[in-house]
Amino acid sequence: MKSPNHPKCQCGCKWINPFMHLQLLVSILLLAPIITPVSAAIDQNGDGLDDIWQEAFGAQGLDKDKDTDGDGASNLAESIAGTDPFGSTSVFSINNLSYDESFSSVDISFDTQRGKIYRIELGNSIKPDQFTRLPTTYHGTGRQITVKLSGDSAPQATNGILHEVWSDIKTSNIAGFKILTQNFTTQPDGIEALPEFQTPKNVDDNYGARMRGWLTPTMSGPHTFYLCSRNHSELFLSSDHTPGNAPTRVAWVNSDILHPGQWQRFPSQQYTADLVAGRRYYIELRHHHGTHSDHCALAWKQPGNNQDASIEIIKGSYLSPWMEGEPITRQIRKTTQQFLKVTVSDLDQDGDSITDWAEKMMEGEHNFFFANSVSTASNLNDLDTALQALSGTRQEVSLLPTDVVAYEDARDSTAINAGVALTSSEPDIIRLTVMRTGSLQPLTVKYTLGTTGQQSTSATSGVDFTQKDINDNPLSGFLSLPFGAVATEIILTPL
Repeated sequence: MKSPNHPKCQCGCKWINPFMHLQLLVSILLLAPIITPVSAAIDQNGDGLDDIWQEAFGAQGLDKDKDTDGDGASNLAESIAGTDPFGSTSVFSINNLSYDESFSSVDISFDTQRGKIYRIELGNSIKPDQFTRLPTTYHGTGRQITVKLSGDSAPQATNGILHEVWSDIKTSNIAGFKILTQNFTTQPDGIEALPEFQTPKNVDDNYGARMRGWLTPTMSGPHTFYLCSRNHSELFLSSDHTPGNAPTRVAWVNSDILHPGQWQRFPSQQYTADLVAGRRYYIELRHHHGTHSDHCALAWKQPGNNQDASIEIIKGSYLSPWMEGEPITRQIRKTTQQFLKVTVSDLDQDGDSITDWAEKMMEGEHNFFFANSVSTASNLNDLDTALQALSGTRQEVSLLPTDVVAYEDARDSTAINAGVALTSSEPDIIRLTVMRTGSLQPLTVKYTLGTTGQQSTSATSGVDFTQKDINDNPLSGFLSLPFGAVATEIILTPL
């Protein structure tokens, strides 16, 4: 691919030689964020800037029309794009644009933010009313994505996988999930793009999800896939780029005892396929979760790697999210020159008056696709939690013991004495919820485990039990809450 190298005019646009006869398009680079509706962003002081964006970057008091960091984007544009108003390198822009020698396709690369959506517009003139918005929408992953536009095929994007979520899926298997969603034809409650083949952990209870798109390996040979989830999941892999050639599941999980990273506990978790480098394969992962700590991920071992340590979650660089669209020459008339711009805007998929980007910044017990979800710790929904934190004058931390008795045997003492059969090899655990109010800023909490209570005086950390956070990271007396998190857990597991 060759990149255009034309002189720039004073407005920063790239001039196009009018004598070049292009089959598809050549480009002018424009930054044109779409203004976010006020109803979708919290703006209590009426300064035109998202309050959660201001809290995240310490940007209170900024004038929305000024460019504080001198990067060419106003503070309002940075607020809409979710970028840092104090960092001149943190700005929404096109990183790279290249096209092939025949000008039959073009690649556009740009950085994205989770919870934002991006669109591409083409025009025959630099005038705003001369642009046509292409129908395909691109969900941000928090990383750079590259979009390929072509006159011969539908748009393609790289560096992510599509994630669709349906709430209130109360069933006991994937078959029930399909029935409740009419074979996945009902509108999902939430849609996003993930930067790798792994869903966020501990999202909620009783929901179903589907990840789908294309996998493009870089090596030829046998690839072994490893599926890990809680409750139920199924993997489908096509022999080519079409969903129709993935009729049956090739790997699956039906268990509530797997922890993240347990790739080889059951034979059904694994599947090996011979893949060809550079060829696109349709891939789909379905997941249903009931209760407790949810997780789902797909890893692989590429050719030539025989060690267990070489099992790794599939990165976005090998993935393309599922999308549908028409070749762009069916959308817009060919001309000797055309102009291109990428726009960014906000979503509020659950209609709770807080943007998806803001809710992504508050990940934990709150999420962007369940409008009426209520935190078990604060007993507040997403919007009220944010408003309380933004208006707080002091920060308070409290401990809510949600499950304070644990057994090495998954059965409690009553069940053991009654002779109830052991149905799970997973030990019973202690959950201690740490909740804070009055702030969204990062916080580290120091805690001490006492030695009072029944049968606790002889228990030693690391010998009799482990201490971990909700993401399975070891703890040793300090617990961190990232920006936006209002609650988390200390999990004690008997050994």
